[in-house]
Amino acid sequence: MHTLAFVVWNVGTRPPLALIADLRLASRDGRMLATVAVAGIVGLIFVVAGSVLVAPLVPNVPAIYATVETFFVMVALGIEMLVGETIRAAVGIRATR
Repeated sequence: MHTLAFVVWNVGTRPPLALIADLRLASRDGRMLATVAVAGIVGLIFVVAGSVLVAPLVPNVPAIYATVETFFVMVALGIEMLVGETIRAAVGIRATR
């Protein structure tokens, strides 16, 4: 689920400066701002869903949950960097760089 959030957000392939430039452009264009807001909400839903799905897998949630969740996020970033472009192309999401 975390990987899907990163795919929607286009995190792995977008340089940080490009992200800042895209956000600046979106603030001037209402349609683009709506698109960014929807992508942010959808990505957040995927992150929350991934976190909820991980909780039952961790026997002692408060003690090691943060470590397990961090591991899953790092793995998701790696997967997104490997196959994110392919997934975005398959579902028709145009990646900006």
